[in-house]
Amino acid sequence: KHLVVSVGDEVYLALAKGQLAPAHVLILPIAHAECAASVPDAVWGEIERYKAALVKCFSEALGMGALLFERNVHSASGAGGHCHLQVIPLTKDQEERADTHLRAFAAGRGFPLDPHPA
Repeated sequence: KHLVVSVGDEVYLALAKGQLAPAHVLILPIAHAECAASVPDAVWGEIERYKAALVKCFSEALGMGALLFERNVHSASGAGGHCHLQVIPLTKDQEERADTHLRAFAAGRGFPLDPHPA
């Protein structure tokens, strides 16, 4: 059950063990990082390259869009959280509606959704 798809210099790509949709993948820093906002520039640059490649792949190979979001997962060792960037394919219609729907859902619960500062 090997879930790792690709290994870069700073991050790796893995299939999601509990996938929300077919082709749901994770982009994960190799070195411990609690959140994407805390990673060094070299790591963020490689994350951006993986994101762009996945968006292009989903579009060209599957005719789909993508939803990308971060989830902080606490480790079993208790060493704190670890950054997991989720990449989930969506139909083009779902992709068009996702931003508005997610922002409204979050606002209704008292927290804003903000893009990662590039």
